Amino acid sequence: MKMRYLPLVFCILPFLLQAQGQPRFHYGIAFAPGAAIALDAGDSEKQQLRPSVDLGFRAGYRFHSRWSVSAGLAYASTGRKYEPVVPGNDFEGEPGFETPDPPVFPGGGPGNQGRTRSLTQAYHFLAVPLRVTYHGNAGRSWRPYVSAGLSPRLLLLHREKKTAAYSDGKIERSTRDYETEPLHFSLMLSVGVTHDLANGHQVFVGPNLQWVNVREQRYAQKDARQLLQMGLEIGYLW
Repeated sequence: MKMRYLPLVFCILPFLLQAQGQPRFHYGIAFAPGAAIALDAGDSEKQQLRPSVDLGFRAGYRFHSRWSVSAGLAYASTGRKYEPVVPGNDFEGEPGFETPDPPVFPGGGPGNQGRTRSLTQAYHFLAVPLRVTYHGNAGRSWRPYVSAGLSPRLLLLHREKKTAAYSDGKIERSTRDYETEPLHFSLMLSVGVTHDLANGHQVFVGPNLQWVNVREQRYAQKDARQLLQMGLEIGYLW
């Protein structure tokens, strides 16, 4: 071996030795229910939490007693829910009243006053989460961990759900799908604890935060949406 490679060997050797006795490869499933909200909402949107969920499989490699990397495949559903706060969204007698456009809310009838009560943008993805994880307190059955990474996301469906209310008491709901750009991404941060079971199996639980970037396209208009997704990640490793 040439002498110039010796420093590299001495740098890698401690990590390999530390990994001895630990399962090098691991596999797992994870489920993360939660909620999402838009970070870039303007004054014209009254924000509400929208349920979110991630469900998927992962495979990882532990190259050190405290460090591992993993990649996975997951279904991810997130979005945003809000009530428009704009002129023309009020009943007669309230500021900015305007009869809604019949093509938008068909069936309202002449002179029947109405407004949009809520809009929900739902995004359904096939995600590829890539993570680096730090494991604390090696050798104990309960161990904390910190995980960070990014996730390319392939959009499967972008669906808008709209609810309108009319002055005659009628509630009308409509659904519309959009052909939004296919590729998006998110950044992930998780903290939690793992617990050792028999035969090298583990369970883990902890809060999970994701910053999701969505290039949304509606009515021939493109907008970049920033979402904050908050969840509780529960999983099983073997």
